[in-house]
Amino acid sequence: MADKEVKGDDSNFHYIPNEKLNWNDAKERCANMGMELARFSSELEYEAGVNYITNMGSTNDVWVGVSSDGTTPYEYKWTDGEPTFWFTWIIGEPNSQESEQCVRIKRNNNYGYATRQCSFEFDYLCSCK
Repeated sequence: MADKEVKGDDSNFHYIPNEKLNWNDAKERCANMGMELARFSSELEYEAGVNYITNMGSTNDVWVGVSSDGTTPYEYKWTDGEPTFWFTWIIGEPNSQESEQCVRIKRNNNYGYATRQCSFEFDYLCSCK
């Protein structure tokens, strides 16, 4: 499957359509490319990422680089351990299920953030560090 990549003014993403991996494998795949699972520090960056995956024809949910250790109260952090404070959660998220520690962009819910068990396989979006 051919890689597709785009470089924008404010961001640099890498997405391989329909290459589904669990969250940890997706994190490792991005790292092997010198990147990280997508990281958004603002609504503008988030919208650029969503626009990118929709322009690439994504029809699936997509892992991003946010997770929780599952302890209450939930703290969501980027893959490097830095806390994140900016989210665009869908209604009902984050839920209180301890097993759902990883975050994805949920396509059929206006591309909002939703939690899921890290073992599930979804597409993934990488970004430059």
